[in-house]
Amino acid sequence: MSERRFQAGLTELSIQRFEPSGERKPLDDRLVVEEPLEIRLDSEPWLTTMRTPGYDEELALGLLFAEGLVDSRADVLSVRPCPKQKENSADTLDVSLAQPGVDERKPRATLMSSSCGVCGRVQIDDLLQRYGPVKQDARFSAADIFGMTGKLRQAQRNFEHTGGIHAAAVVNPAGSFQVVREDIGRHNAVDKSFGRLLLDDALPPTASALLVSGRCSFEITQKAWRAGIEVVVSISAASSLAVEMAERAGMTLIGFARESGFNLYTGGERII
Repeated sequence: MSERRFQAGLTELSIQRFEPSGERKPLDDRLVVEEPLEIRLDSEPWLTTMRTPGYDEELALGLLFAEGLVDSRADVLSVRPCPKQKENSADTLDVSLAQPGVDERKPRATLMSSSCGVCGRVQIDDLLQRYGPVKQDARFSAADIFGMTGKLRQAQRNFEHTGGIHAAAVVNPAGSFQVVREDIGRHNAVDKSFGRLLLDDALPPTASALLVSGRCSFEITQKAWRAGIEVVVSISAASSLAVEMAERAGMTLIGFARESGFNLYTGGERII
């Protein structure tokens, strides 16, 4: 198979396609790129994550925000790429944190797996103490929710080419996308979106919704809560722990959002 880069975040492979008729024919297939990104804090290794290249600065800052290590753009002095030591080494970003703006020893909002229900409930108690309930300013009509899903598909440029990439969008009270990002990881797409808002000094967004293309899990809801999002809309299913977290946080949670309908789990007072 031969491979070439098609555009940012995509690659193209020469493959063979098998048809039910038995015919076999060559095909140029476009795939989502998945590669590691190492993030360093003040030149010290912090974590390595798999992602789709593009908007790496936003991803790094979104992760730091979700983990509670930065609260605003003022907490970040610089974000710079590091030169590769070897040809096949991971892309690396070095984030310099403001001092004393960020205390790396303070408790972090650890992203936990929804496989541990008891652990998750303990985490919700901890988050409720630190974040408090979200505001009650957002109002969206059912028509707004229906319209979001169609707009997201139109905004997913790389999904159109591959069918294999997630997206997240922050939707303002007028129903327009304030930011939309794609990534092979749905969590990364959310982090990139919030990283963009952090760079724009737009956190928390006012009376806004988070729209995600994949299922809504504990981690997605936690990230939204951290960002002060009032409404989370998922095109796929919601997990039981995500629903419990949304209920405790006072968030509106919607699942299976399609142009034909949606499921409302919590916070119905915001849907008019």
